Amino acid sequence: MHLTYRPANAGDIDACLEMLPGGFPVPFRARLAQAWHAWLRDGIMQMVVLEDAHRPPDDRRIAFGSSVFVSAEFAEEAKTTLPPPLAAQVVRRWHTGCSPVLSLDAVREANSGPGLTLLVLHIGWLPRLSADDVRWAKARLLEALLFFHSGYLLNEVLQEVISEDERDRGLAAGASVKNDYAAFYAAHPELLPPPEHRPFLIGGSRAETRDGSYLSPLFFYRPPHFFFKRGEQELLRLALLDCEDEAVVSELHLSSSTIQKRWRTIYDRVTLAEPGFFPLGGSADSGTRGAAKRRRLLSYLRGHPEEMHPVHAPRRSEMRGASVRRAPQTPAPPSRSIRPSETSVEASGTGALLLPGTVTRKSWLASGSVEDGSSPPVRANVPVYTPGTAVSESIFTSKKPP
Repeated sequence: MHLTYRPANAGDIDACLEMLPGGFPVPFRARLAQAWHAWLRDGIMQMVVLEDAHRPPDDRRIAFGSSVFVSAEFAEEAKTTLPPPLAAQVVRRWHTGCSPVLSLDAVREANSGPGLTLLVLHIGWLPRLSADDVRWAKARLLEALLFFHSGYLLNEVLQEVISEDERDRGLAAGASVKNDYAAFYAAHPELLPPPEHRPFLIGGSRAETRDGSYLSPLFFYRPPHFFFKRGEQELLRLALLDCEDEAVVSELHLSSSTIQKRWRTIYDRVTLAEPGFFPLGGSADSGTRGAAKRRRLLSYLRGHPEEMHPVHAPRRSEMRGASVRRAPQTPAPPSRSIRPSETSVEASGTGALLLPGTVTRKSWLASGSVEDGSSPPVRANVPVYTPGTAVSESIFTSKKPP
């Protein structure tokens, strides 16, 4: 298998519905499809499609994952009084006009101040996948979770998992049970499923997550310096996924000239905030200098995912006068590669995405402090997450599966 991930689009929804685990009735799937279409259109759901490049072009989608930011009030209800399945509660409220899913403006507001709650809404895969293929798919979905959500000011991450086995795996990874639905099943004993199908809400918070755990990179935060606009972030995110300009044109439905103009706007924004950021030299006519600028910027963004997310930007005059402070970089120690067969994710029921023993973007956890300046509100002395380096192998490496 050669697995890559990309943002989903409306054309992927039918295939993703087919990969949902059992237990969701047809009427719910129809309502869910309506919600997915609306959330993708509004840019408030992150849906990722996992593709196997070794399969035929029309049969490459093998797994998917989706997540949303929800209100703090809904998260508290989910942990105390809401019955399972949680995804059904989200969709039902959306259909009644009381959606707990945050709008883009609400995400920007929370990411600029009080922080966000992330809900992993669904994961699924083709039922014909082997156990080893499911392990590898889960590993790549976890990598995608880190890629798309590292750099947000997250307070808590939640996911409803199915089976006591998946619950135990989450606990072993450092998560905790937020709701075992015991009160609900005590009131409705006839609905109590067998252990292999019982749901549990698990998760972790900024306050309780241990440093070095599989969840901890999601809670490393520093404020951005460049404050890219949404369209610029979309372009940069696709570039970080190694999309060529031709693919970007197709994905964003923009002309080549518009894409090139957007790149120039991005470079101007970076130069305004930090005049010495880009290297000098190279021939503008040959494109060498432009290619070097892009490499320099993408290299920086891989270590600064906070630049890719919505946040309130300061006034231009404040940006021009602000000094840019960077946390010291810690060199990555050597780490051996991890083969798919060495991951410990099992294929049982609706698996937890938040699991130990899976492969993530290698990251070396460094600490640093962020000083208050003329930028938006800053949390001082927060851990710094630098993707692209190596995580302690004791967290992610386990014995080979039988």
